[in-house]
Amino acid sequence: DFLRGPLQAPFEEVEPAYEALMTLQRMLHEPAFTIRFTYRPGDLVIFDNRRLLHARDAFEGASGHRWLQGCYMERDEIRSRYRMVLRARRQRQVTAEA
Repeated sequence: DFLRGPLQAPFEEVEPAYEALMTLQRMLHEPAFTIRFTYRPGDLVIFDNRRLLHARDAFEGASGHRWLQGCYMERDEIRSRYRMVLRARRQRQVTAEA
């Protein structure tokens, strides 16, 4: 919820929008809409933060150790880097053909 921006809707759509949001909130707690994974040390998880709703449950605390590291990248950064790699590859091909 803290990442949700302000509701931008015509006045007559405000109530239906909040009703839909409350329906979504209820659905989020239904097991039918949940997939759970248990990770082992060394596992890497990559997902699109804008297209997947995710959360963490409690963890087994018997060991007393937990280490989770996050890294966030913007979509445009990835697309830009990919285009740069493709451009460099094309330039190498042109140079090799010359």
